[in-house]
Amino acid sequence: MKGENIDHFPVQSVWGMIGLSLVTLTFYFPFWLRKTSRVVNALLPSNPIGTWFFPASIILTALNFGMIIPEILTDDNPTLMAISKLLNRLDTVLVLVWVFKIRNRMHVILEAEKKTPLWFNAFWTFFFQVFYIQFRINTLKTAV
Repeated sequence: MKGENIDHFPVQSVWGMIGLSLVTLTFYFPFWLRKTSRVVNALLPSNPIGTWFFPASIILTALNFGMIIPEILTDDNPTLMAISKLLNRLDTVLVLVWVFKIRNRMHVILEAEKKTPLWFNAFWTFFFQVFYIQFRINTLKTAV
């Protein structure tokens, strides 16, 4: 039956995720993505998501956050501001790529077809990322 593999994914409050993201200054994202990637990789071992995403994401998030102190101490030095913006963009792109890898594999795992309830919308995935993926997991688990 299509969609039965959704049972392998845990239900989690999206509001709780938002709260954890705020409290951890977005350090929660890589941990949620790693946890979800592990489930995806177990269900789809023929096309795994690389494990290198997690350390790269943690490093970029830490560097991005760590740039706050030099920016303050140097009174918004233009070079440091440029480096900070670059790190921020790299972190954003990495998370987006990782989220879309999960989304695309979810389609395979759930045998989802376009314009069906199992399909994960690209627009919402782009704008709400981990929150949208978890929301869809939650709604699909309550529907099955």
